[in-house]
Amino acid sequence: MVLNMTNLLLTTLVFTFLLPPKIEQPIDMPLWKAVVYANVIVIGKVTSLSESDNSFTADFQITSILKGSSIKDDRKVTFYIEKHKSLLKNCLKQDCMVFLDDSHDSNWIFLLDWSKAIINISKETAFTQMVKQEILQQVTDVKKVHDYLNRNSLNEELTVKQFLVDIFDKEKVHKACDQLQTRDVSIAPALIKYMDDRRVLPYPGLALNSPHVFDDGSVEGITHYSPDLVIDLLDTMLGVITGAGSELYNEGTEEIRKERVFFWHVWLCHKQPVFCE
Repeated sequence: MVLNMTNLLLTTLVFTFLLPPKIEQPIDMPLWKAVVYANVIVIGKVTSLSESDNSFTADFQITSILKGSSIKDDRKVTFYIEKHKSLLKNCLKQDCMVFLDDSHDSNWIFLLDWSKAIINISKETAFTQMVKQEILQQVTDVKKVHDYLNRNSLNEELTVKQFLVDIFDKEKVHKACDQLQTRDVSIAPALIKYMDDRRVLPYPGLALNSPHVFDDGSVEGITHYSPDLVIDLLDTMLGVITGAGSELYNEGTEEIRKERVFFWHVWLCHKQPVFCE
């Protein structure tokens, strides 16, 4: 009888250590997406709020920078979304973690447009550690994806190589883009492999046969893009094919281009984990 009780106790202890309590994520999207979409993640307090007709501005005192090493303490954060006002007021007295988009070319930073981009972390220290770990993990994942793509030939690689030739031919570029954007996501890895291409495109803009839905709900049958470099065009094509969106459809800064290469490598790691094993 004593032996049985001992076995029961040991079993209980083993299961206790193997099944740690689950940490609830106080955000409404997968953590990897929240981290990769935000190029600035900071912890701090709101020191004051000011409102105008269509926006409100928060003076945010940064106490810790988790992501975005170039951020300055005196940068102002602008919020155009009314639903975030109450969340910001909660940050007047206690630390909050804020997921932001730094435009790089102005003195303003914008809150990402999803409902829980501001998180009261007074009771979320475990979540803070999760975010820090995810930031480091994404750096590792990007290197793994990069190494895999460079070591291996891909199924759609020849198609992408031909596309990169055709886009420099004025007679072929529109047809090449129209055909590429009808492909499924199986072509995404090859596009990501070759996307960090800084050659200047020989034309000022593109009008592609893909519908564009405006904010008012109206639809335009042809979408107009103004990519400047090959990387801008490939980011645009990837956004159309995968539905994950693009940041370079109308050119972009060098910082944004680096971020988009990073984004697509992280995206590929999560959509097809074989690329970062």
